[in-house]
Amino acid sequence: MIGLKTKTATQEKTSKKTLRAYLPALIISVSVIVFLLRVIFFVAPYGAVEQDSGWLMGVAKNLALRGIYASYTNTITQEGAGAFPSIHDRFSVQDGNGYSYFPAAVSVGPGYIVPEAGFIRVFGSGWWQYRAWPLLCYAGLLLLLFSFAWWIGNLSSLLIFEVWLWLIPQLTIQFAYEAFGEHIALLNLLISFFLYYLSLYKKRKYLFYLAAGLFLSFSILTKTLFALPAATFAVLFLRELWIYRQERKSLFIRWCLLAVGLLVPYLSFEVYRFLVLTSQFGYIGWEAINKDIFLNTRDAGSGISNLSDILHAPLARINERKINIWLDVGIQQYLVLWAILLLSPFVVFKFVAPNKKVLALMLYLALAFSFLWFIFIAPNEWSRHVWQGILLGMLMVSVTFGLLIQNTFTLRVKLVYIALCVIATASMVNYQVLEPKFFLDQHSIDKWRAVQYIHGSDGFPHVAIFSMADQQALISYFNAHIHQDDRVYYEGGFLVAEVSPLVDKVFYPLNRYFNNEEFNPDNGSSYLIFGPYQQGPWSIVAPDYMHIKMASLCDQVVFRNSSYILCTLKE
Repeated sequence: MIGLKTKTATQEKTSKKTLRAYLPALIISVSVIVFLLRVIFFVAPYGAVEQDSGWLMGVAKNLALRGIYASYTNTITQEGAGAFPSIHDRFSVQDGNGYSYFPAAVSVGPGYIVPEAGFIRVFGSGWWQYRAWPLLCYAGLLLLLFSFAWWIGNLSSLLIFEVWLWLIPQLTIQFAYEAFGEHIALLNLLISFFLYYLSLYKKRKYLFYLAAGLFLSFSILTKTLFALPAATFAVLFLRELWIYRQERKSLFIRWCLLAVGLLVPYLSFEVYRFLVLTSQFGYIGWEAINKDIFLNTRDAGSGISNLSDILHAPLARINERKINIWLDVGIQQYLVLWAILLLSPFVVFKFVAPNKKVLALMLYLALAFSFLWFIFIAPNEWSRHVWQGILLGMLMVSVTFGLLIQNTFTLRVKLVYIALCVIATASMVNYQVLEPKFFLDQHSIDKWRAVQYIHGSDGFPHVAIFSMADQQALISYFNAHIHQDDRVYYEGGFLVAEVSPLVDKVFYPLNRYFNNEEFNPDNGSSYLIFGPYQQGPWSIVAPDYMHIKMASLCDQVVFRNSSYILCTLKE
């Protein structure tokens, strides 16, 4: 009888240990599913394609359907295949059908476009096919972030991070289903970090270094901006150079393999780009796209055009709109959060297990490089440019509080500490930006729009959320009434680039119509399209803009709703 009781007690202890071991994994798995479902339920009725996203996604669709790395958005005002000046005062290369090859303004690279093209190629064109790759990467990113929160911190860290992220869905929701690519680049970067971390404790180090280099390359090839947090590996190299100074040969081989992994995908894409452009358009085509990339990189927010000024006055770019960026994620007392974030490494490296310190170091370095560029160099205060830094900052702050709860106090003092933290947090929170409900709706969109510029510049969501119903109605009209030989033009810089890939048709700048003497070379009708940034609730133009443009350009309006207008052009 005594033996039976002992056996039962042992089984109970084993069950409790098993539950404790698997509880975080269960919480993480369920959380990822719930977060993903929240996005899916929002996307179904509200997730229309936004202009910039459509421009990017269109390249993937062309690669899938036609085998060309080209955009549906044409920015050239002249006919004929080859390299020409673009309406953006840069350069562009078009083929005889108007497709624009390797446009620099498409700010995501093959790290997004190639897998997205694969999904479209295998599963066909359609609303959910376009969303599948971004949604899958969103789930993968959440899985990694939640796992890091638990593994570097503890269960408390995980819960703090999850609650914080849940309350501000606008931080991640557009990235989750659109083609912008930041979350895909961050996922690849974190996989690269994790592979490097595993290499420190595995026998087959060389393979892990090679794989880490590959995923690092995928990250940068998705978003060039991620070369900033990727600089973490430079610090890791110097660290190893010191620690393993007696093993230089092995160190050299490992880092050469990482460099091979980094360079092979990048060089492969560059060779592909060179061969495509030179074979179809000659050397001048390749040269024109290189100039376009250089000009776009210089002028589109990198800050490199003013580096000399920054070196002479390194504090000149700092302003309040960069410092108070934590307002976007619900923190009213943003200076307090900056202080917590700056002090958090002392807490984390004191309490975190020794075998996890390298992973924590990588995350801190990644967010540090991102914020240093944003605060000291970036010419704009757009939150999107430091999105990865914000997300990693939230993660490490959550880890810090979780470690303090676990390691610093007795149970009674812990309860008092938690209560004080709750009170302090309540006084720091900016409740205007919080949206805790599961089913996000039009009211949520209106609320996000009202607080989008709360820190003084573009916050989150960083672009408009267009009407799904209006977009679907326009697509239906195109499918029924617009023919292959018809041409569609856009006015000024309003590319309406979200529509062209959805209707599988090149859109041209209006001046091309006038340069052709108001004649369609394809012998079809000529249409002018106006989009959500020109009329409707998301309009950014003067009140009389539409009246003036339609009176001077439109012959007959053939389609109209609250977001889009399509008219035949005057001849």
